[in-house]
Amino acid sequence: MGRNLKRAAVGVFAAGALACGADTGFIGIGNSGNRVFADDMDELAEDLHDWPDVPHVAEQDLVRIYQALLQRAREGDPGAARVVLGLAELQREAREED
Repeated sequence: MGRNLKRAAVGVFAAGALACGADTGFIGIGNSGNRVFADDMDELAEDLHDWPDVPHVAEQDLVRIYQALLQRAREGDPGAARVVLGLAELQREAREED
């Protein structure tokens, strides 16, 4: 019973971490049955990439998506704010390298 309780606790921890914004989770105790799982959006992007009929994303689409994310971040959406802040950090790092 103790081993099942440990597994349940790890599962609850992993689910909580993802709910708080973690991108990658690890499930498993010791070296047996460990699993790594990624954010569902990353998996969806990879699946769409593998489909031959999905058109490429145009530059103007990326600009519109960015503008929508920026607006949502300004309105208080924490997920959108995380993306915008991550982009800002990458842009600053790139400027520092130049």
